[in-house]
Order: sequence, then C-alpha cells, then structure tokens
Amino acid sequence: MRLRWKISKALKIPLDDPIFDRMSSIQILAYAHSIHEDTMEEEERWRDRLEYLARFWDNESVEKIQAARHRAQAAPDDKFSDMLEQTFGRGLGSGVSEKIKTIEELGRDIKKANT
Repeated sequence: MRLRWKISKALKIPLDDPIFDRMSSIQILAYAHSIHEDTMEEEERWRDRLEYLARFWDNESVEKIQAARHRAQAAPDDKFSDMLEQTFGRGLGSGVSEKIKTIEELGRDIKKANT
C-alpha cells in the first residue's frame, strides 16, 4: 500500500485510479526501484550537507567517518561481513549475504530493462 501511495503521489493521481489495475509487476518494480534510487540520492544529499556543517565543529571526526564509509563501500562482499564482525562483534551470516546479492541482481536487471 505504501508503494501505491508513493506512485500515486509521483504521478499525481488518486490511490484508486484504474491505472494501478493495468500495471504489470515489472512496471511496479521499476517504479519501486526508481523511488528507492531517488530516496537514496536525497539521503546522500542530506548527509553531505550535514557533513559540511559538521566540519566547522569537528573536522577530524567527519574525515574519519567518511574514510570508514569509503572503506565499507570499497570492500568486496566476502570481506564486508568480516569487517562488520571486527567492528560490531558479529557478521551478516551466510543467508543475508545471499539475499543482498539477489536484491542487487534484481536492481541491475531493472536498470537494464529501463534502458
């Protein structure tokens, strides 16, 4: 229902519009992926703004946080769980890693279908 609300908000149509009955699963997944990407971009913009402002108070801490984030993004999947275990005392577990790969593959498939 939340996805339907977000799509209706983006398209500026009511929630009970008949267009939802005619949408295929692929179209709904494409909308969901686009909404997710938009949300991620907005969160990154807010994070960048906050980091910019935080630099005036504690530049060193901001640099450490950014360096840790870049290490996490650059880590291969098999090393990511090890890094989490070192940082937090527990890893992802094997089932979670497989699900993340499946979700990422789905996202790539949707991007290919949209181009």
